[in-house]
Amino acid sequence: MFRNTFNYVVLILFLASGYSVAGTSVETSLVGKKIQIISTGTPRVYIYDLPVNDGCKDSTPVLIMSGLQANPLAKEIYSTLLAAKASGKRVLIQTTGCWSEYSTPVITSMYLYD
Repeated sequence: MFRNTFNYVVLILFLASGYSVAGTSVETSLVGKKIQIISTGTPRVYIYDLPVNDGCKDSTPVLIMSGLQANPLAKEIYSTLLAAKASGKRVLIQTTGCWSEYSTPVITSMYLYD
């Protein structure tokens, strides 16, 4: 009985922890938005003039290219970002949580509209 209750509590805590890192979605055009690529330290890409409120100290979203918090699809997301900027198409950018180094929203997904 105790083991079943314990498993149930662990499951509830696990599910609740997933909801505590809820993200933000922003639909926008990247035309006129500044993009900064930084290769020193942790390689990353910032998208300026796109405020995101994820509860982080800074509101500028970042795509982390390598390191512990890197997105495994960072190169693909970066390619999508450049294609959207060049074509003027709108994107939906999803952020989840804050980057531990600079407390900025972390880009986890990007959707390119037709």
